[in-house]
Amino acid sequence: MDSFRSDTPTNLRDNEISTPLASNINLSSSSNTILPPKRKASKDPSTVWEHFTKIDGCSLSDPKAGCNYCHKTYACHPKKHGTSSMLHHVGVCKKNPDRNRPKDQQATHKFDPEDVRMAIAEMIICDEVPFKVVEGQGFRKVCQSLEPRFQVPSRTTVARDCIKLFKKEKEKLRKVFKEIGRVSLTTDTWTSNQNFNYMCLTAHFIDCEWKLHKKIINFCLIPNHKGDTIGRHVESCLQDWGIEKIFTVTVDNASSNDVAIDYLKRFVEGHLLEGKYIHIRCCAHIMNLIVNDGLKDCDDSIARVRNAVKYVRSSPARMEKFKKCIEKEKISCLKLVCLDVPTRWNSTYLMLEVAETFQKPFLRLENEDGYFSRYCRSVGLSPPSSSDWVRVKIMVKFLKIFYDATVRLSGSLYVTSNAYFQEICGIQSHLSKMSQSNDPVLKVMATSMKSKYNKYWGSIEKTNLMIFIAVVLDPRCKFSLLHFWFKKIYGGNLVEEMIVKVKELMIDMYGEYSIMYGSSGGVSYSEPPSSVDPSMIDSDSQQSFWVEYEQEIIESSLRNKSEIDQYLEHGCEARVPNFDILDWWKINEIKYPILARVARDVMAIPVSTISSESAFSAGGRVLDPFRCSLSPRTVEALVCTQNWLKDPITIDLRASLDNVESFEAESEFDPQSSFIYIDDE
Repeated sequence: MDSFRSDTPTNLRDNEISTPLASNINLSSSSNTILPPKRKASKDPSTVWEHFTKIDGCSLSDPKAGCNYCHKTYACHPKKHGTSSMLHHVGVCKKNPDRNRPKDQQATHKFDPEDVRMAIAEMIICDEVPFKVVEGQGFRKVCQSLEPRFQVPSRTTVARDCIKLFKKEKEKLRKVFKEIGRVSLTTDTWTSNQNFNYMCLTAHFIDCEWKLHKKIINFCLIPNHKGDTIGRHVESCLQDWGIEKIFTVTVDNASSNDVAIDYLKRFVEGHLLEGKYIHIRCCAHIMNLIVNDGLKDCDDSIARVRNAVKYVRSSPARMEKFKKCIEKEKISCLKLVCLDVPTRWNSTYLMLEVAETFQKPFLRLENEDGYFSRYCRSVGLSPPSSSDWVRVKIMVKFLKIFYDATVRLSGSLYVTSNAYFQEICGIQSHLSKMSQSNDPVLKVMATSMKSKYNKYWGSIEKTNLMIFIAVVLDPRCKFSLLHFWFKKIYGGNLVEEMIVKVKELMIDMYGEYSIMYGSSGGVSYSEPPSSVDPSMIDSDSQQSFWVEYEQEIIESSLRNKSEIDQYLEHGCEARVPNFDILDWWKINEIKYPILARVARDVMAIPVSTISSESAFSAGGRVLDPFRCSLSPRTVEALVCTQNWLKDPITIDLRASLDNVESFEAESEFDPQSSFIYIDDE
């Protein structure tokens, strides 16, 4: 017993053993020797339940569990059977996906019902499926096969989870806004098919990694489309997000938006240069006004082509006849004729572009289908004539320039502010050339469009000077491009005056940013001191020191110049394909720290409101006739969170513009019906 007593606590008597130790010691009555304690099974029973699920309905005296893979059942009474047999089965089950993998490569999965519910909420939001999908038999069967322990939530619970996910993502984005400088905004309003007024507010900014972002921060009901109402809701949204500095606000040409901008200038603080350059007019809407003015003179030809397209698309039988005419003319175009939205010139262009390809099949259809001519005459029109198709061909060629420019300037995944001025100058040059055309139709169209162009872009006073700053901050252009276009459009007498205005604005902006982020230039030049007396060294050494001395002078000269001067004195970058302006500024941010801050805000300016209008396409899908009873709070959560979670995609211009019109179509929904509100507290 001495050997045992030497290993026991000294405060215990010879015949005393502490209770915890005694419970693990096996005493042999025959030899009075103490055997070592029995080891417990090394396998952790808790891992069994990652592969087995208890079967409901079994008695307490004989519980059973089923394998999640092959569904083989085992008795699992904790005292009678234990879990050893089930653990053994996990290693030999043929349907276990980890059975043949080495232990260090076996996937470990921890089931968390909260994570699964959030994943379902994300699916509902991103894929735009109704809440009731979780109550469907097929969905529940899929969930049961993937994870039998998961209890599928009800539609009400899923709706609450969507609100919860919205709040979670909103807090993440709120932190991002605190880290960046200024944001540019786009806003637009929309009337749903239930006759409710919605406003969308989108924030545009470039982060510290020089990545361009477009985030919908508000999609809410507003009582009307008045300017003060829009202004108050924008102000309220900015306060909710904690956004204190606005750079620009891009809106369309509605007069109510002018009032909204004035409201923001008066009541929202933190504007650059007192908000003088905050207002950006949407280029897509201006081009819409310009082109529609020119199309008025060709309304008859467009109406006849539109009517012919409408006839072909009015029934499957007529479409089949038209396809046979296409086959007879041996046209291999895979496109089908599409009907336009008359208020959207871009859809009219797309309609004419496809219809012009099928000119001969339409002429053949007129000869082979007697109902075609009667249909056209019934609405007071004749089938398209040869002269109509000549006009259409001219219009398609002419409108393509405007369509391509609109597509380029409506992008949301790349910088557009630096291309705005070049595009409108190209359009002006094109209109001037076409207004001198010998073709009477083209000349009338171009003259009418040029008159409307001059109303919005005809002089420098009508253009926000921030657009010119964006050109200067493009290292491929700087002031040389402004010199070229100012001289070409406005004449040589006004060039220097305009250049001076742009330079003065750039200096003012640089001054404000220097105050905010620290000054980096502007001190006067002083000759750097030399620590070596040239008379005390030989000629070779003098030459070496002279080179160093010259280098010191150059570096000192650069140090005492502002970043603007250094940037402009450096030559323009070469115009190479796929040049990334944000990457250039990211690389040169160390060289021009203050000017780079200016560039970050200027390059984030959106020149069109297409990004906000595209949200109404999603809003229309969310508020379809089957889900029109969603509360405004739920609608905002679905639209905003989808924008935050989904990978950025290129906006389809036609879908963004034309689908909005279809969502505005009248429906049989009663706007007086009550909302179904989800408790989101």
